[in-house]
Amino acid sequence: MGIRLRQPVPALPGHHPCPVSRINCYLCNGNRPFGWAGSSALPGQSIGGLTIPPAAGPVEPEVYVSYAWAGERQDPLVGELCDALAKQGLYIGRDSTDQQPGDRISYYMGRLSEVRCVVVVLSEAYLRSEFCMTELYHVYAKARHQDDEFLRRIVPLVQDDARIGTPHERIAHAVYWKDEHDRLDSLIREPGGEVVGVEDFRRFKLIGEFFRHVGDILAYANGVLVSRDRPSPSREGFALVKKLIDQALAYAGKSV
Repeated sequence: MGIRLRQPVPALPGHHPCPVSRINCYLCNGNRPFGWAGSSALPGQSIGGLTIPPAAGPVEPEVYVSYAWAGERQDPLVGELCDALAKQGLYIGRDSTDQQPGDRISYYMGRLSEVRCVVVVLSEAYLRSEFCMTELYHVYAKARHQDDEFLRRIVPLVQDDARIGTPHERIAHAVYWKDEHDRLDSLIREPGGEVVGVEDFRRFKLIGEFFRHVGDILAYANGVLVSRDRPSPSREGFALVKKLIDQALAYAGKSV
C-alpha cells in the first residue's frame, strides 16, 4: 500500500502537528469538524485565547511510498524512511491513518498512480501482492510503458529478497503471475464467463498485464543505481533517496 508525503502542518503556540492526537486536531483533519486539541470548537471560535483558523483546502500529495505491509512487519524500513524524511521537511501520512473507515482502497491506489514520485520498496512480499503489483503497474501504465518516463517517476529501493537482478529471476516473477492468471482462466472457463462479476473480470485482466510487463518493469528498476546494502540508506539518513525524490519532483515540475 501507499504512504503519502506532505508538507508540515504549521504549528500554533502551545500546539504541534499532533502525531499522537491527530484525529482530534482540526488543522490536521482539514475540513473535518473534529474540533481542536480534543475540543468541540469550530473555525472562528477560540480556545485559550487562540482563534481556530479557517480550514485550508486539501493538501495534494507529491510523493507516495509503495510497499508491502507483510514485508514492513518483518523489517520496518519504511518507518525509518518516513522518520528520516520527516526530519528533512517531508511529513508523512500513512494510508492506515490517512484513510477513513469506509474509504475505497482502489481510490487510494488510483491517487498513488497520479502523483509526481513514488518510492517503491521492492521485496518478495511486494512482488507476490496483487495490491502492490496493481500500484506498480498503474505507475508504469501512467508512464505509457516508456522506460525513461517510468524511471523519472519512481525511486526503487530493492530489497535482498526481491531477486530481480537476472533474467532468470525476473522471468520467475512473470511465471508466478502467469500461473495465477492461468488458474483463474481455468476457473472461469469451466462454468462459463457468466459466473464472473465485472470487478473480478477486471482484476483477471489486470493480472494478465502483470505477467506480460513485470519483466521490463523489474529490469528498468534494477538498472537504477541505488545502494542494495540494507543498512546503507538508513545509515546515510536516506540522503540519496531524498536526492532522487527531489530530482523526480523537479522533472515533474518542468513537464507540467
